[in-house]
Amino acid sequence: MRIVSVIAMVTALLAGAIGAAIAQTPTTPPPAPATATEVNEAGVIELVEGQVNVLDTNRKRRTVKVGDKLFEGDSVVTGKNGELHAELLDGGVLAIRPDTAMRIIKYQANGDSTDTSIFGLLKGSFRSITGWIGKSSPANYQIRTPSATIGVRGTDHEPLVIPPGAASGEAGTYDRVNIGTSSITGANGAVDVTPGRAGFFAQHGRDRPRVLDQVPPQFRPTRNEDRLQGRHDRVQAAVERRRTQRQQVIQERIKQRQERGQTKAGERPNDKREAAQAKQRERAEQRQKAEQTRQQQAEERRGQAEQQRRQRTEERQKKAQEQRMATQREREERNGTEHKRAEDKRVENKRAEPERERRGNR
Repeated sequence: MRIVSVIAMVTALLAGAIGAAIAQTPTTPPPAPATATEVNEAGVIELVEGQVNVLDTNRKRRTVKVGDKLFEGDSVVTGKNGELHAELLDGGVLAIRPDTAMRIIKYQANGDSTDTSIFGLLKGSFRSITGWIGKSSPANYQIRTPSATIGVRGTDHEPLVIPPGAASGEAGTYDRVNIGTSSITGANGAVDVTPGRAGFFAQHGRDRPRVLDQVPPQFRPTRNEDRLQGRHDRVQAAVERRRTQRQQVIQERIKQRQERGQTKAGERPNDKREAAQAKQRERAEQRQKAEQTRQQQAEERRGQAEQQRRQRTEERQKKAQEQRMATQREREERNGTEHKRAEDKRVENKRAEPERERRGNR
């Protein structure tokens, strides 16, 4: 009973405390959907060890195993020996460490501009290797804590929250970056964190976020850390293929619904919503194509400008070379003329020597 009450308390805090600290986070979880089909899938569990509890938006606890899914609105609470790894729908990885309480606040991965990944972290730590959302839509990826918001740019990073009163260190939000870049934004500013460094924003909020001189000892590898070695490279190698496959799945799903013409019994009608999402995706694709065209045209202009610059440089170099060769020829001609004159004078002097000797003998 005590474990259940602790889990319920942590879930309530996850649903409300983070939102109270950060204005843009809802203070209560969204209402429960009528059917499971309306809940956005977030990922598939790859590893579960020790004490791990997963709770849905209704705070109903469920036991999970490898192969089970995580959904938007789920909260994950791990004990001191608990650990959970999941492959996210956008190809990223979420490795939740022991003694952690976190929540999947909002998650959507349809392969378009509406993709969103927002996690809440109340205490503890996890390692996040971002997929296509962090790569293509970094503004839509956030980690919200009671004191700060963490953003990324294609990153393998480790957010950490030490709550007030904990003996493990100064209370606040930390973030260690392994690959890429992250940013910690607090009430008094923001700071970028680069690979091999850790940033910090104190819980009291009086100081600006800063990069620490050393990575704090609280960032310790877990017993399953080896499973993440090289994972970032593998994620990045497959992320575009995964995104294309997801787009095809969404399009096929919409097509099937349109062909049916009506929903199944007991299923809430989603045609209008999915049609609106399809239009959003179409507009996003049009914007993306327009942006690609603009970038291609800009690249062509840069290429033309670079070619013209090279041509001008080559012409200048050719003229300089011709001028140097002409100067060299003139110098050689002058040297040849002077040499000939000297030789002629030497010959003349040699011819005149007998005459000078005869005059001397007289």
